[in-house]
Amino acid sequence: MNWKLISFLGLLIASGSTGWGIAQGRAPGAALTPQDYIDIQRLYATYARAYAAGEGADVVWAETFTSDGVFAFGGREYTGPVELAVYVNNRFKSGNGGVIQHWNANVIINPALGGAVA
Repeated sequence: MNWKLISFLGLLIASGSTGWGIAQGRAPGAALTPQDYIDIQRLYATYARAYAAGEGADVVWAETFTSDGVFAFGGREYTGPVELAVYVNNRFKSGNGGVIQHWNANVIINPALGGAVA
């Protein structure tokens, strides 16, 4: 093989790999740190514990969402920290607290443009 053909094949493989990475929702070379994985796992655990146990859920559970986060349940959407806190507080006041349990296992976390997808 000549060097032009080898160079062309190398360039083809590199561009295909880059395109595949972008198609998978990741910037080429983007990576998550070990601390990112730990923080995301903690977020899942905090969400589940607060929703199931109600321990300060009006604050703890609502804070697992972004400021514009939306929780959709029972045909309604609750948006933002105030609505989320009211929803979860009413859930426990109505006697429905602790009925729904969350068990997070085998959470797969992948790097994505702007952060991660889990």
